[in-house]
Amino acid sequence: MSVEIADPRVFEPMQYSPIFPTDTIYPVWDAVCDAILDLDIQGCRAVECFRYGRDTNDQNPQMVIVTVSPSVKNKFKQTREQIVGILNHFQLQAVGVSIVKGEIERSDTFEQWRLPQDGPKEGGHAGLSLGKRGISTSSGTFGGWVEIQDATGEWLRLGLTCFHCVDPTKQANIAPPQFLTRWYTHGISANDADAKKYLRVDQPSMHDIKNDLAILEKFIKSDRALLQAGESVNQPDMKEYERIEALLRKHMVRKSHIEQFCASENHHLGHVYAGSGYREKPVLGGYSSWETTMDWALIDVKDQRVRDNDITVHGTPVIPSIEGLTTLKGWDMAKLLDKYRSGGTECLYKIGQSTGFTAGWYNSIKSIHVATRINQHGKEEMKVTKEHAILGRSGQRFAAPGDSGSFVFTEKGEVVGMIFAGRKDRNISYFTHISHLFEDIKAITGCIGVRIYA
Repeated sequence: MSVEIADPRVFEPMQYSPIFPTDTIYPVWDAVCDAILDLDIQGCRAVECFRYGRDTNDQNPQMVIVTVSPSVKNKFKQTREQIVGILNHFQLQAVGVSIVKGEIERSDTFEQWRLPQDGPKEGGHAGLSLGKRGISTSSGTFGGWVEIQDATGEWLRLGLTCFHCVDPTKQANIAPPQFLTRWYTHGISANDADAKKYLRVDQPSMHDIKNDLAILEKFIKSDRALLQAGESVNQPDMKEYERIEALLRKHMVRKSHIEQFCASENHHLGHVYAGSGYREKPVLGGYSSWETTMDWALIDVKDQRVRDNDITVHGTPVIPSIEGLTTLKGWDMAKLLDKYRSGGTECLYKIGQSTGFTAGWYNSIKSIHVATRINQHGKEEMKVTKEHAILGRSGQRFAAPGDSGSFVFTEKGEVVGMIFAGRKDRNISYFTHISHLFEDIKAITGCIGVRIYA
C-alpha cells in the first residue's frame, strides 16, 4: 500500500490577474519586450506579462508569457534561459518565464448561442449577433451605435462592429479579387458603391436563426412525443400534461415568429458603409510610437431598424445603473486598477452575442502581438503590434468566439474600446481603444467628428 499526500492547491486552476503600475516590471516592460523580440523566436505569436498562478488573491508572481505557434516543435529551453538573462539584466529576478503554444484568435463563430428569449428584435441592438447576408457559418457581435459628423456639421448614425465579422471572402456573393485587395490593404472608403453591393449584413445572423430554429424543432418533436405518450393520463398527472401542452404552444409560437420575421426580410440589417480592412495604425504613446490593430466596420442600417444604445438585449445588466452607452470622457487606467486592488466594483464590462454580460480586469501593460505579413515585394515580414488586454474574473472568460465587435465599457457606460480577438485556451481578450478607432474612422471616411450615440 502506498499513500500520497498532495497539496489541494495542485488541483486548483491557474489564474491570470493584471500587472499594476507598482509592479517591478511595469516601468521597463517596453525595453524587456524589445530585448525579447530581438531574440527572433521561431513562431512567436505574443509576448505578454500577467500575474499567473493558483492564488486567488492577486499574490501570484509576475510572469512573462511567450506564446509560440503550435506547429513549432522546438522545446525552447535555450530561449527560456535567454529571456531569464534579459530579466536578470533589468533586475527582475522575481519575474518568471513561461513559453506556451497557442494562437491569437479572431473568430466570428460560436456554436451554442441562441437568440434572446423574446425572439428576434425589429431594431438593430447592441450586443446582438450580426453576420454576413445569408451565411450560416459565422456570427459576430453588433457593438452598438456611433455617429459621424460630415463637413457640413450633420451627424449620421451608423452601427459599429469588427471588419472580420463582415469579411467578404466568407460570403456566397464574394467580391471580385481586385475589390478585396483594395479593401484589405487600404480600407473601405465612405459610401463605397461596391461595398454596398457585396458587403450586406443580417441581424440576427443567419447562423443564430438556423441554430434557434433547429433547437425549437427538437423541442417541438419532444413535446409532441411526451403528449402522445400521456394521452390517457390519470387526474394526478393532468398538471404535468398541461405543462407540456403550454411548452409546446410556446415553442410553436416562437418558431412561427422567427419564420415570419425572416420571410419578411426583417433580419436584413443593412450594408457596410466603411471599414478598416486588415491594417495596423501608428499610435503615439508617451515618448515613442507603436502600431495597433485596426479591425472595424461601420454599418449603414435600414431606417426602420435604427435604434439607440440600449444594452438590455440579453436581460438586466450586471450593473443595473447603466442606462445606455456614452462617449468616453477620459479614461484613467490607474484609477480603474486602484478600484480592482481595493476590492471595489469591476473595472470593465462588455455585452456580446456569445457570452452576454461579462466583467473583467484591465492589464496595465500592453500585450505584444506578432504576425507574419506578405509585403508589397512579395516577401514575408514580421509585423509587431501592441494591444490592450483584459482578463475575465476568477478564471471565467471575458469574451468568447462570436463576441468580436462587442463594445467594452466602464461602470458609467463610457465605451473604452471594442473586442477584436482573444484566446481559446485562456481567459484573455484583446480590444482596440476607442480613441484609436475613432481616429482611424476619421482618416478612412474623411469625417470631422465621431462619437458614441447617446
